[in-house]
Amino acid sequence: VVKAYPTLLDKGDSVALRVVDNPGLQQRAMRGGVRRLLLMAAAPTPAKVERTLDSRAKLAVAASDIALSDLTADCIEAAVDAVMSRYELPWDDAAFRRIERAVRDDTAGLAADALAVAADVLAAGDRVHKRTAVLVAEPLRPTVADVHAHLARLVAPGFVRRSGVDRLPDVYRYVRGIEYRLDHLAGDVARDQRRMADVRPVEREYAEAVASMDRVPDAVRDVAWLLEELRMSVFAQPEGVKGPVSAKRIRQELSRSRP
Repeated sequence: VVKAYPTLLDKGDSVALRVVDNPGLQQRAMRGGVRRLLLMAAAPTPAKVERTLDSRAKLAVAASDIALSDLTADCIEAAVDAVMSRYELPWDDAAFRRIERAVRDDTAGLAADALAVAADVLAAGDRVHKRTAVLVAEPLRPTVADVHAHLARLVAPGFVRRSGVDRLPDVYRYVRGIEYRLDHLAGDVARDQRRMADVRPVEREYAEAVASMDRVPDAVRDVAWLLEELRMSVFAQPEGVKGPVSAKRIRQELSRSRP
C-alpha cells in the first residue's frame, strides 16, 4: 500500500499540483501554494500600496539598498501571511473562498501599514550607517563590526516577511536600540565590549544549533527573537525590552525546542 498526499506547490509565478509522500511535506508545500494563489487572485497591486507612502518614507527607501518594488512585494506577502494565519489551511473551494475574501478586504491596509514601518526601519538603518562611518578609531572596530553584523541580520531583503507584520515594530525598536547603543558608546567603549562578551557566546550557540538542523522548527526560530530582546536588555534597556530575558533562559528555551 502506497499513501500519497496531494498538495499545491508554489512555482513563483504559478501554482502546480503535486503528490508527495508524507503529510508534513504536504502541509509545508500547501501553505506556500495557497499563499501564491492568494497573491495572484486577491492581493492588492503594488501601486495601490505604494500610493500610501509619503515623500519622507519614499526618500528613506530610495537611500537604502532595497528597491521600493521589492520592499512593497515583501510587505504584501507578509500581509497575506498575516491573514492566512487566522485560518486553517483550505482543502476545498469554500474554505479557500473565505480566506480569499479576507485577503481582498484586509491585505491592502496591512501591507500599507507594514510599508510605512519598513520605511522607518530603513531610515533608522541609514542613520546607523552614517554614524558608524565616522567611527574609525582602532578601539572602536570590534563594536562597529558587531553593529554592522547585527544590522545586516535585522535589515536585509525579505526582512518584512521574515519578521511578519506583527513583529515589524519590534524590528524598528531593535534598530533604534542600535542607535541608542551608539549614542552612549563614547561614555565607555570598554563597557560596550564587555557587553558584547555577554551576548555573543549565546548567539554563537544558537547559530551552531541552527546550522546542525536539516529543518529549523518554528520553536527554534522563536528563540532568535529572544536573542534580540537580550541585546536590547544589555545595550539599550531604556528603549524597551519585551518580557524577561537572560542568557540562561535562552539556553533553556533552545534546549527545550530543539528536535
